[in-house]
Amino acid sequence: MEDLRAPTEAMSCGLTLASVPNLKTLDLNAKPILAPFDVLELFPSPGDAREVSRLIQGLAATKIRTLTLSTGLNGLRIGPAHALTHLTVDFAGPSPLVFIPKGSFTNVTILMIRCAKGEMHLAGNFRWKLEKLLTCLPTIRTLGFECSTAIENCTIPSAVEKIIIRPAEFGAVNWVRNYLGDFVPRKTALNCVELYWPDDWHAYTFWYMYQELVSRTGVKVVVWWKGYVWRVFEP
Repeated sequence: MEDLRAPTEAMSCGLTLASVPNLKTLDLNAKPILAPFDVLELFPSPGDAREVSRLIQGLAATKIRTLTLSTGLNGLRIGPAHALTHLTVDFAGPSPLVFIPKGSFTNVTILMIRCAKGEMHLAGNFRWKLEKLLTCLPTIRTLGFECSTAIENCTIPSAVEKIIIRPAEFGAVNWVRNYLGDFVPRKTALNCVELYWPDDWHAYTFWYMYQELVSRTGVKVVVWWKGYVWRVFEP
């Protein structure tokens, strides 16, 4: 659904969702916000509560497994009985979600992060929002980044078992190398990193340096290139 803006379209959106209970995938997007200070809104205002609750009711009536959010509907919740397991949060939108109520999205184990490269000049603000989001989602086991620069501004939670970076440009590749260089086995659950090397880039030889890191840390590194597995470094 495009051009969803809190709170005016939330109620009609909730009614629409309730009418399609077998829906499996949903994207919620926001209109551009003109006032810059609106982007910094972290919590739902009292006037939004009723509208957001209607949207929550609509979501609860579905069997959605994959949800993408780029709206400012902070406070949106999905209960523990819901089928949703895959959540994508789009930080490239004008009003990204940064606040999730405690006890919500409890079955979500896969979190994908999107962002725009141009937003990295606000790296400190982005890092704060990302850490706030991850704190609200303790069940995440797979953490993915659809923007190579995003992982450079993220502290990986200890419960995460797999990291996915697509595309994995030079900055992300170096970040992973440094991360594994400082990695302390058994202090975190991480056991696999998947790197999607850009298809239009050449296959460089620096990948060999990963073998020693993988042997020391026990973390498998899989390199994808042009749609297939190009290198696998196993402990």
